[in-house]
Amino acid sequence: MTKTMSASEEDTPYLYKYRSMDGSARDRTRSIFSDNKLWFAQASDFNDPFDSAPGFSVEAPAPTFLRYIEKLFKKKGGQVLGADKHALRARLREIQREPQSIQKSPDFVAEMRRATALGVNQAGVLSLSARPDAVLMWSHYASSHTGICLRFRATEGIIPFRAAQRIVYQAERPVLNPVFDEPDAIMAKTFLTKADFWQYEEEWRVISHPGSPVNQVGGYGAMPFDPDALDGVIFGCKARQRDIDDVRSWVAGRKQPVELLRAVSDPDFFRLDIVSLGSG
Repeated sequence: MTKTMSASEEDTPYLYKYRSMDGSARDRTRSIFSDNKLWFAQASDFNDPFDSAPGFSVEAPAPTFLRYIEKLFKKKGGQVLGADKHALRARLREIQREPQSIQKSPDFVAEMRRATALGVNQAGVLSLSARPDAVLMWSHYASSHTGICLRFRATEGIIPFRAAQRIVYQAERPVLNPVFDEPDAIMAKTFLTKADFWQYEEEWRVISHPGSPVNQVGGYGAMPFDPDALDGVIFGCKARQRDIDDVRSWVAGRKQPVELLRAVSDPDFFRLDIVSLGSG
């Protein structure tokens, strides 16, 4: 699997967040400016049924599998399989007697998969894009070009954007095997690998989990960002004047100057051009 790199490692200067200005989404967009917080979503909220749902296997040579299970029972025990210590001991003896038959049991594999999924849904994901001019992104995530796109500096030291990692797009669905996969590989296969038909998004993600640089506690929900990171707002090519006026008022009181820009339809090509309107 291709190694993912952080924004600071790749020297990516900006990352972008497309936002709607319609209905209740408008209030959530305004709160980004007023509260300096961004929403980290649960994997269960994603619009792709394959997202954060890799294939799963526990296939391994019997001795390797047994060592993994013994280590797992010792480290997490009932946290993983939801049983008291007496039931766990009985279960471990059963596995030790017939590791290969247990390993191939659909019920056991499903049990292990559920335990892995619990960790997935405890994490939070902030989705960003490397492109401010992706026509389909404007269509899908900014209310058909009437919304806005926020520009964040992703340079070293800017929280949480310095921790953003590039998504790897591929045709094959990754297979997670906890017997062999280290935590970084599990993270990459789960959160940082998507089907190649999403490649147009050029997505980057910040993952919030226990011990992460974003939030030591981890989890989903609204997380603070460095206010100085937000240094630009791009209006969609169909943005309404009242929305433009509102955004101007939202950025007026910010300590860091915010450049206002607009996406315009190129007169000759199927593309959007981004032009500056000056500082807000």
